[in-house]
Amino acid sequence: MNNILSKYYKENIILWISFLCLWAIGVVYSFTGGQVETHIELNSFHTPLLDTFFKYITEFGGNLPFYIIGIIILFNLKDGFFLLLGQGICSLITQIFKHTLCHPRPYTLFTQLGIDLPPTVEGVELWNAFNSYPSGHTSCVFVFLAGIAAILPYRYRYWQIFLIIFAFLTGFSRIYLSQHFLADVLFGSLIGMISTVITYVIVYTKPRKNINLIKAGFTKLGELLTPNP
Repeated sequence: MNNILSKYYKENIILWISFLCLWAIGVVYSFTGGQVETHIELNSFHTPLLDTFFKYITEFGGNLPFYIIGIIILFNLKDGFFLLLGQGICSLITQIFKHTLCHPRPYTLFTQLGIDLPPTVEGVELWNAFNSYPSGHTSCVFVFLAGIAAILPYRYRYWQIFLIIFAFLTGFSRIYLSQHFLADVLFGSLIGMISTVITYVIVYTKPRKNINLIKAGFTKLGELLTPNP
């Protein structure tokens, strides 16, 4: 397991450095004001061009990755399975948090507080629900693009910077479209990145080693559950 993790981080160090730098900026900014205040501030520069751009880029966190994964599976079954499994693990973790924490969406919270929402985008239906935290679109686009980065040939490793910027733009689209708050996007992006590592270990560790890891896990669990004499 240590060998596969070392290989992953060695080949994806640019991706993770880029992610952590941008993520840290987002975290620091989120502490500069309250949830409502930062949301209003981040939505203070709507233009027709940006409305169109973010309206369509947000689809990279929706169903679009599944179509791309389907094409990849036709050419490389293992890599395609890696990307598909990543989506599954990421979605499961995200949905558990969503339905456990039950945070209100921007439209819901602003309505409760009697505050007008920032400018909205025509044709985008606003969610009125308590499942805002974390952002599912964000977690899905991050696990997808981080997965793409992991299967790219090493000579294209500098493309990882572009992929992580694109992922953050997709995440920001959720704020721009007033579907999520900044904290939702930051947590969603972290879930996506961690899910990629988990999936990478599962898929690319040799089968025999996977079995040994599972056996070791059950053995350790048995030891923990066995009462001391």
